[in-house]
Amino acid sequence: VDFSDVDLKRTDVEKVAEHLLSHGCVGFCPTVVSSHSGTYEHVIRELVGAETGHSCRPRRARILGIHLEGPFINPECKGAHDPSTLRKPVAGYDSVTA
Repeated sequence: VDFSDVDLKRTDVEKVAEHLLSHGCVGFCPTVVSSHSGTYEHVIRELVGAETGHSCRPRRARILGIHLEGPFINPECKGAHDPSTLRKPVAGYDSVTA
């Protein structure tokens, strides 16, 4: 599952989390690579939604946090990141969805 996919669905995230728990992994941090602002808004909403509803008897691994790999990357050191998605952190996290 590509956690940076604009078509990401909560059920996709839940399937990954169920699979991880079946292998003994109780928590993970999904990575979202540098993306356009609309993508961030969508995937973060889906990731947060997939984390709700846990009980004392978990059915899936917990999302411990979201790893935003970008968009605040030096364009000269961007590696495989799409340069059109990079931006300056003018307003901190608010710059992600601006």
